[in-house]
Amino acid sequence: MHEPTQFSEQELTLPRVCEVCGATYTLEEAGEHFFRRPYNYHDGCAATCLTCWLDCGPPVDRSLTGNLLREFATKLSPDAHLVVMPVHRDKETFSETPTIAFTDKFDWDDLWHASHKSHMEYIRIFSQIADVKCLNWIRYKFCPIDIPDVLPSRAGQTKKDPMMSAVLLYNAFRREGGIIAGDAFNSVITRGLGLPLNEGDLSYDDFPDLEGAVGNIALHALDLYSSVLQAEYPTSQFTQLMALLEFLADPTDYTKSEQIGKIIGRYVATNAAEYEKFKARYYELSGEKDDATGEYVGYRTRIVHMGLRLESILPAGPRSQLLKELDGYVRTVIDHMLERSSWDYDSYLAHRDSMQPFLK
Repeated sequence: MHEPTQFSEQELTLPRVCEVCGATYTLEEAGEHFFRRPYNYHDGCAATCLTCWLDCGPPVDRSLTGNLLREFATKLSPDAHLVVMPVHRDKETFSETPTIAFTDKFDWDDLWHASHKSHMEYIRIFSQIADVKCLNWIRYKFCPIDIPDVLPSRAGQTKKDPMMSAVLLYNAFRREGGIIAGDAFNSVITRGLGLPLNEGDLSYDDFPDLEGAVGNIALHALDLYSSVLQAEYPTSQFTQLMALLEFLADPTDYTKSEQIGKIIGRYVATNAAEYEKFKARYYELSGEKDDATGEYVGYRTRIVHMGLRLESILPAGPRSQLLKELDGYVRTVIDHMLERSSWDYDSYLAHRDSMQPFLK
């Protein structure tokens, strides 16, 4: 947590408006000890009065939405700022397009004194944060692997010129804001009309619990899965899905292919026979070797180590079926983790080790 901040006289006496209750306040009204533990008022002092921060004032209707400063008031501090990015495939301006908003800690002065090249790096970083906070989960929930038409754009990309990206930044502590923009990305999603979503479609009840180690593993799995959905070619999707299964089987270390088949089989098999069938199937998909010729026939080995492409191994129909098959295995494991995202990893491993091969 933060140590007491040395505010300037101007910062201490500047009249501010609490975005929660509407009252006017100054930082000098709060004793220095409130900026330290256990109160940590430093973390919300930019747009929240001390009374609302301590939650000891009159009742306030916190159900009202639509005012970003109000909704993020308790997360805005001298070094945590508001970030707003468009997510196009609909309208084309900040006022009309869907947007994603979040807070992030960065040096305000460093950003505005940085070069254009650095600004492009900032946009890419903010876009990645938007993925982790929201868009990866939305892609997982609403974007089937065989229907790329509904993929949303990267956060920041604009419809008027998809190769251009922009981000609106606001420093509530200083009451300063601005937009940085430019050609931050080298590709754009063009197929289809995008993803139509209403607020009622979104429920974050099953969003990973980041207080648990399993939730953080699931969050990274969603990031890897998002890359699968955005991959251009079936070969790339196949190799990334196989890599994702390896990660889900053991997020902390390298695990041999044979053991991965045994682990993932515990999730997808409903009986012992299916468990054995899946292990054989996974061997076929990874590193199977022909007993008669000694040649490798496993798809992954032929692609990664022998330079073949999935497009040359399987025709379009079976190729699509294979990707949906792998997608089903991945989703089964991720869903299992999401349901237990508040757990610590040791408890989750103990639970997984107790699963019988036929446990769904």
